Amino acid sequence: MKSGRNHPLGEEKNLALFSPEKGDQRATFLDKSVTAWENLLTDFPVKQFPGKWAGYKVAIGFTRMLQAEGATTKEARREHLEHAMAACEEALKALPVDRSPYFVFAIKHLIGSAGYGILDQVQIVGEMEKEIIKKTIDSFRYVLDDRSITLLPQVSADLQYKLGDVLLAEGASTTGEAGTELFTKAITAYEAALKVFTRDLFPQIWTETSGKIGVALLMSGQFSEARKKLGILLQDKERNSNARMGLLTGQVVNSVALGQSEDVLSSFKELEETLSKQTPDFAIARSFSAFKSILEHNQAFHRHRSWLLPFIENLETKHRDDLRATVKTARAEFLKIATP
Repeated sequence: MKSGRNHPLGEEKNLALFSPEKGDQRATFLDKSVTAWENLLTDFPVKQFPGKWAGYKVAIGFTRMLQAEGATTKEARREHLEHAMAACEEALKALPVDRSPYFVFAIKHLIGSAGYGILDQVQIVGEMEKEIIKKTIDSFRYVLDDRSITLLPQVSADLQYKLGDVLLAEGASTTGEAGTELFTKAITAYEAALKVFTRDLFPQIWTETSGKIGVALLMSGQFSEARKKLGILLQDKERNSNARMGLLTGQVVNSVALGQSEDVLSSFKELEETLSKQTPDFAIARSFSAFKSILEHNQAFHRHRSWLLPFIENLETKHRDDLRATVKTARAEFLKIATP
């Protein structure tokens, strides 16, 4: 048999993907796989073999996705995902006219997944991220519009959930009515996901998705509806501490917008009680960038913006004792403004 580089199929070189090895050995296998596929791009030029060339590009994209999973830094993870998106986009452009719709379906799914992976670790949405958001939304919608997705209800629901996340991120970086429309679309996507991820069958996913609907309602200025949604979710006292802290923070912000001082103080009290049960190294593993966006742009918060923004920012970076101090300070600052 010829060497893997010149083998007319070359797929055997990607057996590394199925290796049980982990860590550095796994990373080495994946590096070799990418090199093997890239060599085949030279052996089978795109003009003469567009279908094969596109297939090898998709293989590179898929392998890059696997490399991203094992990346040890955010920078390395993003680099792999960006390469994955680029490879799959190049594959789409190269496909012949008689291309298989199922192949396009798979490529679009990979592009959307890679884009979602990039956006999942983004704190600030810049111009590059806005372009990734657009490509990710387009890819998810393409897949969701395909009839075959109805045969995979959980896959469809997962894509709706992810589409909601991306729309929420885009909405947070968009002002005015356009932003509100994006939040409404995010709610629609999340609700579509909940048709499959029901409370009985998928309680954890149901809770997470419902919480995001609450955030989207808050972000779109539907404060009364957000209060109802958050109130229902907070009735579950067994919820994990990170999730509860996120919901209570949303309740503080929402109650300020509604001018309901008693609810604000009640939420502060529950935040303090929740923190009192944590270990010293406890930290909130979530971003509140969406909250910061609405605080900066919605006039419902103009009187309380001076303490709400530092409060939210500190929640993202502090540990238990500093978090408790942050909550107490925020409570005191709120009372200074709210008390006649």
